[in-house]
Amino acid sequence: MAVYGQVPLPPGVIENGLVRDDVGLAVAVEALFRASGSRAVRVAAALPGTAAVVKRASFPRMAEAAFRRLLAQEGEKYLPVERAADVNFDFHVLGESPRDPGRMDVIVAAARKDVVERYVDAIEQGRRQVVLLDVDAFALERAYGANYDFGGADADALVHAGPSVITVNVLKGGVSVLARSFPARGVSVAGDTRVETFAGEVGRSLDYYRSTAGEPRLRQVLLSGGAVTVPAVRDALAGRVRAPVGLFDPFRRIRRDQEKFPEPYLDDIRPLAVPAVGLALRGIDGQ
Repeated sequence: MAVYGQVPLPPGVIENGLVRDDVGLAVAVEALFRASGSRAVRVAAALPGTAAVVKRASFPRMAEAAFRRLLAQEGEKYLPVERAADVNFDFHVLGESPRDPGRMDVIVAAARKDVVERYVDAIEQGRRQVVLLDVDAFALERAYGANYDFGGADADALVHAGPSVITVNVLKGGVSVLARSFPARGVSVAGDTRVETFAGEVGRSLDYYRSTAGEPRLRQVLLSGGAVTVPAVRDALAGRVRAPVGLFDPFRRIRRDQEKFPEPYLDDIRPLAVPAVGLALRGIDGQ
């Protein structure tokens, strides 16, 4: 049975993407399931980008098992971490590098074990079992792939303005080529200075993509998150990024029960539901 629910987190429970109050998060998790009526015990969750490192890089071609051993033994050579033993990591092989047939392009995600354990422990204190821990940028990518058409040369940017973290994910041909996260710094408050700071941070991320990828043009920027409901935020970003700016619709092609999810209700939750839809599309068993 599909349900949707959300509860506000008290200030200080999560700061800059890190759990600061385990009990507060556990209480919120219990309240969320109670309010939604869901009886699910096994859950999928996502780390904010500020709690993880996401990197696309080229490596010599090798089997996935060999690549996993390479990261486990020598990950600090390829990732901005001090010791590979201190992080959990996962990766997705994108395929042969277009610039070098003898190499493969890979997306690698890594997070410190203590950060992961604190998220998992807090959620499990809320009487749930974490069976899958994703990264928010990948959840956005999955929701995009299920709802939008794109060609191999199309470059689109996804910007999710969460309560404490802003995530920017640039996709080319539906595959992430740049994922960056930074603290929200109060962007949900519609003050001129904070709105301009938000637009500037996102704009610089997209400028970096253009300069490093040699890609002068973005097809579109799709916005989600609570802050994007403020028109001033959308207008400021549109004036900064030199690309059409629209709202991300995570239900564009999702089949649903029209009685449980009527259009007026979907209009209310669209901006906030994008990461949740992306997690649901992955499936509880990671498929």
